[in-house]
Amino acid sequence: VYALDFNACPVEGIEKFVKVNLGDKNSIDECFKELPVKIDCFFGIAGVSGIKTDFNTTVAIDLIANTYITEEYLAKRMGKGGAIAYITSTGGILWAEEGNKKYYLPLIEAEGWEKRMAVLEAMNLNALPGTLGYLFAKCAMNYYVAYQQSRMVEQGVRVNGLLPGSTNT
Repeated sequence: VYALDFNACPVEGIEKFVKVNLGDKNSIDECFKELPVKIDCFFGIAGVSGIKTDFNTTVAIDLIANTYITEEYLAKRMGKGGAIAYITSTGGILWAEEGNKKYYLPLIEAEGWEKRMAVLEAMNLNALPGTLGYLFAKCAMNYYVAYQQSRMVEQGVRVNGLLPGSTNT
């Protein structure tokens, strides 16, 4: 088990702790250099609420980092029997509403970190509170999990989304 986080993770039994800033593509790339070439399971638990971050930073951490990790690393390093589980949120429960899709689909459809960040910047939503970025990102992540299920099944990789309610963390 490798623990990836911005803050130190002093948990007994882990193979290695790797510091990563999910709002920074270069940090993610450096992090994955320290991980095994073959990955059996990935649990994407990290995210920010938007209380202490702006809209774009929240979306970059909660959505764009996850899509980048999935497409750039997990799709290439996982094989038959692999599993990905992303913690999203009931805050994004309305992901399937057609009226909501038109807002986040441009981010899903863009390819790669730079293109997604450019689309996010072009949306000009950064004046909105970070907490709305959280809801936006969680709607998009719930869609993305369903989208990746249909893509990763060909590799024999299971993709799941876990949607907890509010927690006091």
